[in-house]
Amino acid sequence: MAVGEVVDSEVAETVDEMLRCGDYMIQKRGTHLRADLERFGTVEDGVLECKVHHWRFELATGRCLTSDEAEHRLRTEKIAPSAD
Repeated sequence: MAVGEVVDSEVAETVDEMLRCGDYMIQKRGTHLRADLERFGTVEDGVLECKVHHWRFELATGRCLTSDEAEHRLRTEKIAPSAD
């Protein structure tokens, strides 16, 4: 993986970009070093993990399980279940 794939995304994407993750909309970039969670995130038991930096976030609340600092909270929003 090239370094630019993870951190050099500010030009192409806005800070507010969101993506669907099951029954949630979540911010696309991680709060630690802005890795693309659509590409590098995995979900297990309601917890999203960034596979680049191994930070973990609770989908229901956005709370970072890796750091106690409030600025690392992930923006999440519960939405209607997918029709898939």
